[in-house]
Amino acid sequence: MPKISIIIPYHDTRFTTYFLARLLNSISNQTSVETPIDYEIILVKEGLPGKTINAGIKRAKGELIKIICMDDWFAPSNALENIIKNFKGNWQICGSHDNPNPTWTDKVPYGNNTLGGLSSITMKNEDPVLFDEEYQWMIDVDFYARAFKKWGEPSILNGVVVNIGLGDHQLTRSLSDELKQAEIDKLFNQLPTKSI
Repeated sequence: MPKISIIIPYHDTRFTTYFLARLLNSISNQTSVETPIDYEIILVKEGLPGKTINAGIKRAKGELIKIICMDDWFAPSNALENIIKNFKGNWQICGSHDNPNPTWTDKVPYGNNTLGGLSSITMKNEDPVLFDEEYQWMIDVDFYARAFKKWGEPSILNGVVVNIGLGDHQLTRSLSDELKQAEIDKLFNQLPTKSI
């Protein structure tokens, strides 16, 4: 199996130690039926989400790059094996407990996110798509639009692969409505006109 780089962007909250322990335990408990999983963990804290994730991508040595946010964790003990074995093409979206059956539609780049959040993403570490460092609210949708433009539709791994840690600690909860609207406007200005 190819080596996988697990990029964990993190930030300071009163729960950071707990979240990281839970996530790292879910990684150390990963099993594989055939061969051991070759992985590296890249913990990064560089500032805004895009800059942090990009710093991790640039350090990654694995053939595959898996992004997982610090407050999320792998659900089954064979999650990494399933991600690797089912990886096709250049990028993959996996299911989560709040979206076990992600789907691609042509409305995703326009903000109708039926794929899930950042922790759903795995991509090849071969000329990977970097994140726009100006986005915070629409960072995943912008990534999906540009990944689709470069590679086409993602492969989909259905089922609960990651658990999403929803709560007040999430960075997106602290963003102002003005910032959210500015990012939506920026996203729409970058895309071809389309009625949705």
